[in-house]
Amino acid sequence: MNRSDFCDVVFDIGNVLLFFDFQIFVRKISPACDCPAPELLERLQSHLWELEARGLPTSEFFQRAAQRIHYGGRYEDFVLAWQEIFEPNEPVIEFATRLKRDGHRIFLLSNTNPWHAEHFLDRYPVFRLFDGHVFSHEEKCAKPEPQIYQIARERFGVVPGATLYIDDRLENVEAGREAGFRSFHYLGQDVSELWAAVTG
Repeated sequence: MNRSDFCDVVFDIGNVLLFFDFQIFVRKISPACDCPAPELLERLQSHLWELEARGLPTSEFFQRAAQRIHYGGRYEDFVLAWQEIFEPNEPVIEFATRLKRDGHRIFLLSNTNPWHAEHFLDRYPVFRLFDGHVFSHEEKCAKPEPQIYQIARERFGVVPGATLYIDDRLENVEAGREAGFRSFHYLGQDVSELWAAVTG
C-alpha cells in the first residue's frame, strides 16, 4: 500500500489526548499564596501566554508568578503542582495507538510549556509513538496564529488536505481549516466519529 493511501493525523494534546484541570494546581498551591484562590489563575494568564507562546524561560515565569500571586512556597512544589494536572483520555490514546499500528503517521501540535511537555512526554508512553511534534513554547508562536500551522506543515511534510487535524478549541480548528487541514472539533465524541473522519 502506498504512503498516499494513508491519512496523516495531527493531534492537539490538552482535552484531546490528555484531560487537564488547572484547578488541581490552584488547590495545591493556594495555601502557600497570599492571593484569593478564585483570582489565582486570572493573575497568571498574561504570564502563561508569554511562557507558552513567546518562549518566556520557566525561571522568569516562576519569578513573575510568585510575585503576582504572593507565593511563599518552594520552587519544586510549584513545579510539581503545575505538572500534575493531567489525566489520560484513554479512548483517544487507543485511537492514536491503533492509527500508528495501522500505518498512519501521527503528529502533535500543541500550545504548551516546558514543564508540561517534560511531564507528559515522560509520564505517558503513547507520546513515544508520534512521528514528530510542534510545541508553541519551542516555536515562540501559538495556535491560532497562522505561523504555527505553517511550521507544522513544513516540519511534518504533510499535505494539509490529506491530513486530519484534531483540536478541542474552535478558534484553533478554524485556523487549521484556513491553513488547509481537514479539521475536527473534538468535544468528547465517541472515537467512531474520529475513525469516520480519518476514512471519510
